[in-house]
Amino acid sequence: MLEIVMTAAQVTIAVAAIILVLQVRNLIGLLENLLARISTRPLSVQQSIPSEYLHRDSEHRGGFSVYVYRDGSWHLESDFSRPGFESIPPTIPGRYNGQVIKKESTKRELK
Repeated sequence: MLEIVMTAAQVTIAVAAIILVLQVRNLIGLLENLLARISTRPLSVQQSIPSEYLHRDSEHRGGFSVYVYRDGSWHLESDFSRPGFESIPPTIPGRYNGQVIKKESTKRELK
């Protein structure tokens, strides 16, 4: 039979190591739970822009649209065009995913 003889200091170090390992495992579990709760989907523009800015368009008589740059192209997020006006996507290149711009609506062409 194998006997293990440990001093009081060695026992204290072993117990401290076990406690540390358990604490690290708990911390990893907490971090995994937090990461699982974080959504990788960006907030919608309407959630991230205060409503007073979305409706203060007196300088834009035809209204405006909000575009978001995602995956290499502009996507219409919200259209606040007034009757007789239309939203046209931006012609400028986007600089990064999630970039948001407010674009003035243009007079609709009669066909």
